[in-house]
Amino acid sequence: EPLIFDAKEKEYIMLFEAKKKYFLESNNRKGQTLSGDDSMNVEKMSVKDEGFRKFIEARVKDHMLYTIQQKTYHIIGDKIIRKRYDELLERRKQAFLEYFKENGVDSRVKFKKIVPTVPYNGFSEFVISYKGAIPENLKEANEDLEELNSEKPREKYEKVRKGLFGIFRKKSKADQ
Repeated sequence: EPLIFDAKEKEYIMLFEAKKKYFLESNNRKGQTLSGDDSMNVEKMSVKDEGFRKFIEARVKDHMLYTIQQKTYHIIGDKIIRKRYDELLERRKQAFLEYFKENGVDSRVKFKKIVPTVPYNGFSEFVISYKGAIPENLKEANEDLEELNSEKPREKYEKVRKGLFGIFRKKSKADQ
C-alpha cells in the first residue's frame, strides 16, 4: 500500500520544474534537456536565489500571488506537475518491483490504491502486507533492522561527538 506525501512531492516537482526553466533560459539553452550535472545544479539551487526570484517576478504580474509556490504554480501549471508526478509514481513502482522481478515473483505483488497522507517522518513509503507465514530469515532481518534503529550512537563516534560538542560550548577565561 503506497503511502504518498503527494502535496509535498507535487510542490517539490513544481519548484524543480521552475528552477529548471530558469536554469535553461539563463544559460541560453531553452528547449534543451538537462544533463546529470545540470540536474544536480538545479536541485541544489535555492528558491531564494536572487536570479531565480527575479525570473519568477518577471513572469508573474498577478499581485495577489504572494508565495513562491503560488507563483511557480502559475508559471508551470497543473498539467506538467501532474505529468511529472505520474511519471515519478510509475518509476517508483518499477524500482520497487525490480527485486521481485529478479526473483520471478513479481506476479504475486499487488499494489493497492495510493493513499495520500502526511507521513510521520515526512517521506512517502510503501507498506507491505504479507499473507502467510513470514520466513524466518525475513523475521531475523527485520529484528536486526529494529535493533539498529533503536541502538544508541556507537561508541567509536563518542570522541567525535564530544569534539563537536566543544564547538558550541562557551569558552571559559582559562581557554582564552
